[in-house]
Amino acid sequence: MRHYTAELSEELFVSKDELNALQERVAQLEAHIAQLTAAVAPARALLDDSRRLEELGERAARLSAAADSALLGIQQLATSAGVALPRTRPAFNKVYQAEATGYVSLFFTGGRTDILQLLAGWDNPPTECICEANTRNDLNSYAGGIVRKGEYWTVVSKTGLRSGVECVFTPLF
Repeated sequence: MRHYTAELSEELFVSKDELNALQERVAQLEAHIAQLTAAVAPARALLDDSRRLEELGERAARLSAAADSALLGIQQLATSAGVALPRTRPAFNKVYQAEATGYVSLFFTGGRTDILQLLAGWDNPPTECICEANTRNDLNSYAGGIVRKGEYWTVVSKTGLRSGVECVFTPLF
């Protein structure tokens, strides 16, 4: 048994030069590991950033899908409420019934002057004047008013088709 211990001791015996060389090599390896750790640190930060960007991208995709869905719902509501209806250019001295609440604008574009009244109400024909334009003077060459859904309305014009005034009905809701 002693013989075995002696052999083991001889194998474990390292000279001082060999020990110094090993310690120097370990120090070099530790320095190299420190350099690699320092070199990898920015890459680790980039990896963390890329993971965060992936999460943000996924969240953005979910939000975009939700916004698209909500927009379709809003469009359907707008269509059913009349907002999607086109603007129209009504004729003067003709009674209309509003399919949707809207804004009637009367504006002078040049040509024959006129005095116009926008009449609105629940009676057919309507009798309540809600605005008036008189392009024969410099006071009011524009008029506009709200017509509610279901109301009757008309633009009374003295010159009719020959008027230099345009009329536009814009559905609001």
